Amino acid sequence: MEDKNQQILENFIHAKSFYDISRSFIDFITGKTSNFVDCKNEIEVFGYKVYQIGSIEVGRNEYIPIFIIELRELSERTSRKHQFELGKTILRGEYLYIAGIFIFYDKNGNKRISYIEKIYKDGKELYTTFKRYTFFISESQTNKTFLRQFASGDFTKQKSIREIFSVEKVTKQFYQEISSWYFWALSHVRFTDDAENEKNGREIGIIRFITRIIFVWFMREKGLVPKDLFDFNK
Repeated sequence: MEDKNQQILENFIHAKSFYDISRSFIDFITGKTSNFVDCKNEIEVFGYKVYQIGSIEVGRNEYIPIFIIELRELSERTSRKHQFELGKTILRGEYLYIAGIFIFYDKNGNKRISYIEKIYKDGKELYTTFKRYTFFISESQTNKTFLRQFASGDFTKQKSIREIFSVEKVTKQFYQEISSWYFWALSHVRFTDDAENEKNGREIGIIRFITRIIFVWFMREKGLVPKDLFDFNK
């Protein structure tokens, strides 16, 4: 099932038109939860046409709507604050909406999918306080974190949807995996005699190796080095 979900998400990544984006995302959500409510709606906010393609019911009279908005241009850095303001404005207008999923896209198929939720204190809604979690998606990137989080995620509850979008959880897992490999390498990796004889030489060598590999991977993700650099089959 997870492989099927990942294939649908691949279709979503490569989709460029509103029709293909909405169809692939609805296909994905309906495969993940039976609480999807098909409700089409169109509003205008800040001069943008905002299309609602449905909602996820996560509690009694509690819904997380899904919106799609086309922008003229979208990149990792463009108008993030403006998009956040747009999402907050929409959520303020409906008390049944405890959060929202917003899919921004441009004609090149670049996308930012954001989860924005209202913040509550002492059971009361604070209309001026919102929290946003977001993924930038592009055909030129691997989108690995997005694919992993969405394909295996639970879309039936607000808390689990928040966890899907939360980078904090992914970052913690990333450092746990690095830590495990580091301690494994301490007893398996060997360096030159000069490095081995240096005080803490092996520890220093492994840390240097990890940091340099991460740096090269970052360059790869930015397109500064060949994409197949880490492909063991090449």
